[in-house]
Amino acid sequence: MSEPRGTEADITDPRITRTRDNAFGALREILGTTPGEAPTFSVISRISGIARKTLYAHWDTPARMVGDFLLAHHTAPVRSADVATDPLMAFVTDVRDSFRDPVVSAALAHLIDAAVGDPAAADALVALSLARAGHLAERVGGDPDPERLAALVGPIFFTRFVLGSDMSDAALAALVERHR
Repeated sequence: MSEPRGTEADITDPRITRTRDNAFGALREILGTTPGEAPTFSVISRISGIARKTLYAHWDTPARMVGDFLLAHHTAPVRSADVATDPLMAFVTDVRDSFRDPVVSAALAHLIDAAVGDPAAADALVALSLARAGHLAERVGGDPDPERLAALVGPIFFTRFVLGSDMSDAALAALVERHR
């Protein structure tokens, strides 16, 4: 994923943090209110008040921005209390619950659609997958394994984005049992 351009000191500059937070807020608004509309720098600029030139200084494409947004705000585990009792179940529950967020759903749909012709979108999807594979490895041990991630997340993804429903807790438990 792209990092803010500049030195390491620039990355901790509160102005850069404020700009990125404001841009992400505008992106969240766009994704949450008009999920079918592609987030462009023109629209993000209009909503956030941040110049397009500034947005390009942080991200080379809107797809990279969407990927960074998801990495920064939607890949961290959210059910850490369950990790001690059943870390694999906690992981798949986290994934299912993150897919329920309309902003996450819209962002993923945008990246998947854009990935066909935009290498930045494809890169963003790979980075998200690697981040989630890393979280899986942290929770259950072993090396980050994208194939294991695909086997666990694939049915959840299919149920949510193709069938338009959510996997029940019982279906998640059955999925976990097949992958122990």
